[in-house]
Amino acid sequence: MVWPMVLFFVLTVPVLLYTMTIVLFTIVIFSKKNDSHMPHCQPVSVIIPFRDEVHNIPPLIQSLGAQIYPEEFELILIDDNSSDRGREVADRIARELTVKTRVESLKIDPAKNLTSKQQALDYGVKLARYPLVVFTDADMIFDQVWLKDLAGSLTQDLDLVFGHTSVIKRKSRSLFELLESFQLELLFCFALAFDKANLCGSGMGNNIAFRKENYTRCGGQSAIGYSIVEDRGLMALFKKNGCNTASQSPFTPKAYTYPCSDLRQFSNQLRRWASGGLSAQSNLVPFALLFFIQNTLLLLTPMGILPTLLFWPLLMNFFLTWLFAALCFKKSGSKESALLFPLYYIFLIVETVLWGISILLRQKVRWKERTL
Repeated sequence: MVWPMVLFFVLTVPVLLYTMTIVLFTIVIFSKKNDSHMPHCQPVSVIIPFRDEVHNIPPLIQSLGAQIYPEEFELILIDDNSSDRGREVADRIARELTVKTRVESLKIDPAKNLTSKQQALDYGVKLARYPLVVFTDADMIFDQVWLKDLAGSLTQDLDLVFGHTSVIKRKSRSLFELLESFQLELLFCFALAFDKANLCGSGMGNNIAFRKENYTRCGGQSAIGYSIVEDRGLMALFKKNGCNTASQSPFTPKAYTYPCSDLRQFSNQLRRWASGGLSAQSNLVPFALLFFIQNTLLLLTPMGILPTLLFWPLLMNFFLTWLFAALCFKKSGSKESALLFPLYYIFLIVETVLWGISILLRQKVRWKERTL
């Protein structure tokens, strides 16, 4: 009888820590009101690295060319050694735009300990002519006011802002696309919570704006070092150098990315985010560990492997997380229904187990046909 009670009290500690974390995240999101301000627009350079995106480039450039922006802006597309006709298509469409657009090819420097995407971003910033810079990806489309609202959020007291990206909603969505979309919205809920708690969480590299002078002063990608989550690395670098970073306000989505084409791509994407975001020096590790313990215990306890009493605080955490998601979806203007949370949670538990196995087996991450 002593051993089960000892085990119960030991396991209760991370469970209660998870409870406190979710409650605090919920409070901090709603204790700080969204700052309302008129967009503070300056000329901006939009940098888009691309690799083998021939089908995505036309809608991308068309949505960027249709931006309603009160100042000058330019588009800089960097071809990261594509094997398709992406460069040719980008050149052709660029000639038809009234917006200043240039398409350049990246020459990878193997001596630099950076991913090719990081080198493309640095090259783009070097070419940028304007004081504000926006990073985005080639598999994106945007509302017409996206650039005005994102770059305009860089008020005089801010040096970097990240926006809210959603998955493009097709007319008929598979269950897999539904769960993928829900998961991205939940990740942005936690990104918003970290930001409001003044912690370095994560944003999204396809929806981020910053001041060029600070990027250069901080050392750019070279100062970040090799990273497969360069967006979080950039936020951490800015914070380390005393720059002010924040989520866009209001945090409603105006940028949209395509759903993953299959389960393999989705799995690689998750492992890329997790492997990069949960590096040894990341402050996300303790929060991810609590999340992992919560999900694992909730899976094991009903099987009779662990003390039955533990099930009730775990169940309470499930409902608290559901409440956090529902409130945050409303706060951030998400179009996903929080009623999907129980279905998503089943998917999440399975995903947690599979991700844990892949980490133990030290499986490599494949992205854009490259090993990272």
